[in-house]
Amino acid sequence: MTKSVSVIIPCYNYGNSIKKAVRSVVSQTHQELEIIVVNDGSTDTATLQALEELRTEDITILHQENKGPSAARNAGAAIAKGDYLMFLDHDDTIHPRTIELLSEALQYYNGYDYVYSSVYYYGQIPEYFVWKPQSFNAYDLIWANHPTLSSLIKRSAHNNVNGFSENLVYGMEDWEYWIKLSRHGHRGKMIDLPLYFYWQHGRTHTAIAAENSRFTFDTIIANNPEVYNPVYISEIKKQWRPIVTIIAYDDGLPAPMLASLQEQTIPDKQIILVSSDPGRSTEKITSCKEVITIINSSQQPLDECFNQAFLSARGEFVFLLHNAGFARSSSVEEAIWRKIFDKSSAWHYYIAHANKSHQAIVGLPDQIHQINGVLMETSLLRFSGGFAEGLSFHHSFQELLLRLEAGSLAGTFINSEVLKTTVAIESDPVAVFGKYPQLFGYSPRLNELLRRPLETDHHNQLHRQQTFHSLKQLIHSDIGAPWYVSQANQRMNTPSLINPAASSKNVLYCVPFMSRGGAEKVDIDVLAALKRDGYRIILVTDIVSDHSWKPKFEEFTDEIYHVETITNNQQQRVKFLEYLLISRNVSLLFIRSSNAGYQLAASLKKEIKATIATVDLLHAYDPNHEDWVDISAAYDPYIDERIVITRDLQEYMVANYGISRRKIRVILNGLDTRLYSGDSNPVKLREKLQLKPETKIVGFIGRLCIEKGLHKWLEVADELNATFPSLHFVVAGDGPLKAELQEKANALQISNISFIGWQEKVHEVVAGFDLMLMTSLSEGLPLVIMEALCSGVPVVAPDIGGIREILTNDFSGLIPADALPKVYAAKIRKLLNMQESHKEFLRAETIQFVQQTFDTQVSQQKYLDTIKRLVDARNSANKAKLIITYLMAEPFLAEDYRSNPAMYEYQNLADYYLSCQHWLQQHQEASNNGAGFLHSNSAVLTHTKSDQVIADWYLNQYEVLPLWFKRTGHIVKVLYGKRSWRSLYDNTAKGYDSSISVQQWYNNEYEVLPAWFKRIGNIIKRVQKIRAAGKGGIQVIVTARADAAVR
Repeated sequence: MTKSVSVIIPCYNYGNSIKKAVRSVVSQTHQELEIIVVNDGSTDTATLQALEELRTEDITILHQENKGPSAARNAGAAIAKGDYLMFLDHDDTIHPRTIELLSEALQYYNGYDYVYSSVYYYGQIPEYFVWKPQSFNAYDLIWANHPTLSSLIKRSAHNNVNGFSENLVYGMEDWEYWIKLSRHGHRGKMIDLPLYFYWQHGRTHTAIAAENSRFTFDTIIANNPEVYNPVYISEIKKQWRPIVTIIAYDDGLPAPMLASLQEQTIPDKQIILVSSDPGRSTEKITSCKEVITIINSSQQPLDECFNQAFLSARGEFVFLLHNAGFARSSSVEEAIWRKIFDKSSAWHYYIAHANKSHQAIVGLPDQIHQINGVLMETSLLRFSGGFAEGLSFHHSFQELLLRLEAGSLAGTFINSEVLKTTVAIESDPVAVFGKYPQLFGYSPRLNELLRRPLETDHHNQLHRQQTFHSLKQLIHSDIGAPWYVSQANQRMNTPSLINPAASSKNVLYCVPFMSRGGAEKVDIDVLAALKRDGYRIILVTDIVSDHSWKPKFEEFTDEIYHVETITNNQQQRVKFLEYLLISRNVSLLFIRSSNAGYQLAASLKKEIKATIATVDLLHAYDPNHEDWVDISAAYDPYIDERIVITRDLQEYMVANYGISRRKIRVILNGLDTRLYSGDSNPVKLREKLQLKPETKIVGFIGRLCIEKGLHKWLEVADELNATFPSLHFVVAGDGPLKAELQEKANALQISNISFIGWQEKVHEVVAGFDLMLMTSLSEGLPLVIMEALCSGVPVVAPDIGGIREILTNDFSGLIPADALPKVYAAKIRKLLNMQESHKEFLRAETIQFVQQTFDTQVSQQKYLDTIKRLVDARNSANKAKLIITYLMAEPFLAEDYRSNPAMYEYQNLADYYLSCQHWLQQHQEASNNGAGFLHSNSAVLTHTKSDQVIADWYLNQYEVLPLWFKRTGHIVKVLYGKRSWRSLYDNTAKGYDSSISVQQWYNNEYEVLPAWFKRIGNIIKRVQKIRAAGKGGIQVIVTARADAAVR
């Protein structure tokens, strides 16, 4: 049925081009046309004359005062009579068949209310090109425009949204128009034909809009409050562009594993369960958080169920689970970001922690029996062909992975505790291993996948019909001038940045690691105070460590992320932290000795910075080496307030870095004095070490690292042993120097020493000391000194950092920083021999001083007061709007975050692979004869080989080829665009070039050759071998060709 179309052309002072625009509409092949030109208050004579001439051609001319193009379009639409509307700018044109083809498409595709085409750009630009916009996506439309203005739209849809908004005076009114349509449920369809011709000349409307983008964004947000709110954005993302689809097989899946799917922190996820239980229903397993789609496998083959799940997946990625659940609520989120940042691997696979029985084994063939989970792009999963027929789930899962690996689409094992399981995986390999001998050294790798892709839509799609492709070629030829195709990239997808469930009291707390130490003890005190005050805490580490104190940190945090395991790229680490900052609605960025934290603070755009307070906590300095104070000082402009734990450090930063004293707040470390009330038993340590009661103990508690100066500590012990024989030395703690220190103690023949490792109950250990000795190279305000003093134990320590702020009387000893061991020894002997009555007086005075000055509750309250003051000063009222504006202005992830941009210039992997081959032709062949589906992805297929392997190949496989064939190979490289034509002037065959690496030479000379040429080379070598053995050549050639065809 032919639909009538009204074309509306607003015009303002464009007399030179309005005629051309109208002529392009008059010449349309579509018959039922109405043309309305709206004169938007033109003042120049040429325009008025042109409009008068057009009036005689059965064209409606509507005059109004100048109100802008939106008002002109609305005025034209108000009098239009057509079923469909098209809006065309006065300086643009359309192809003669545009309306015919778009009208046909709008009737063909059910459920769509407008269609739009590709755009041909010409005019004042260096090169003409065809721009292919992305397919319609309601979520992407929130952040950027992609439908083109000259779309064909149902008049009923236009009327439903009351046309264009007339307050967008600087442009982008069409973007806001599509947003309104989308909010009312109207969808668009992209037709990949260059039917709209855009003339670029002078200062374009697009340039004017870009110059006034802030006004435009604010206006669009104000016009559409229902769209630009966290709840709507979150829901639309789930519907239109979720980041992941989790697919699991429920064959008696334990309830905790099932629950772990729903408990994932990532909000925009889809969950599909393929269940063998006929009684399983969505209602029985759906929580208030998530809805799970159930596909029942009791009535249909298992492979069909899973392939149906793969086709139903809306997520950018699929996480396919095999007898496993997720170990933590953040497992999927971490895995997704790890894959986003890693473009060198086609997919990632995981082994549940309980199944890691062979950590030394690497490579898919060796690990295939243990794999519990796979993360890959949905497009790649569909491209691979999904599950094969007639296999169990276990073998279908393995066969899929082996098929990808055999086709050189290799996966990467991620050694991270992402999955958990209580189910043993069956290990029989026979059903699948025999299909892929090339993985086990029996034949070369394949260059084809043995199944054709799964298709989301089949042969009836208009854009896949042969007539459509012929028409596209015809229109391209009609354009005439040289041009190229520029394909619009979708914005890179990420887990949802807008989370309406996030509270307003969230802290991003950045530390290097979670090992045991004094700085970490302060972190725990601060975190405990924040938690008690109602803050939600997201903690991030950025240095590889065993994180030995992680269980302690987990008591006071809600989420923990180890960014060092997600990516090694510093820029990507910062971007991940920015994601956490936005998605968690963070109000406070708290940094303590974290490179990633400092870089995040420096990278924040003003819209984000205006809503977030930034605090930096520093403990100590080392004037002789670069330290965290040096690093932190460079980021001073990006930090709102600094907290230091000693007055000494405050003075040091003011004097040496010029940092304002008003910006630095001193908060002394605190101690839970209730643990040091005198109840501890000093005899316990002696009993544990089997020492006599009269033995004096000189001890140390802390991390065994270079900063503690423990080599000097042992030298002091050696000095004391010469004059004080009734001593015993105790070193409590762990660290990288433990073995080295034990060796030195043996070398010094210090037999009266015990290394007792880390002690959780420090107060019980320190109570057994008669004296604590420290010989540190740098310190802040050591908690362990407070603990010793509060226990009534004297301390001998160097005069560095804030130690002089603790050791204030003669009960302890303050030693010059550069003092020799004998100076320490002399002070220790004096303190140990002090008259007991005088010692008791000083002990009581010291305990009272520590209890009054260094109290945990006092220091915690000071932290809370500082944080509240800073957070309250932020622009929290407009926070959501500022963040939305920031995300509208530019993509959150730019293309340079992709390590392989050449591969990902397409919207997904399947688009890339399909573009590398003539998809339609090969698809037809694959459909007709079931042949393997070829792919060409040399950007990721180059496998690293050892130099020896390449050398053997060169001597035995390359050097034996005749010279004419090598020269032919060079010509083939030229024809395939791998070499310049100039290189043909070199008449020598290309051999090994010593100026480059062996691997690079192999990649440049061999990997770039097409597969058919390599096969010919193999045939020649076989002929040479057979001839050398005296056999007949004809039989050899036939055999070799057959063998090549099989491979």
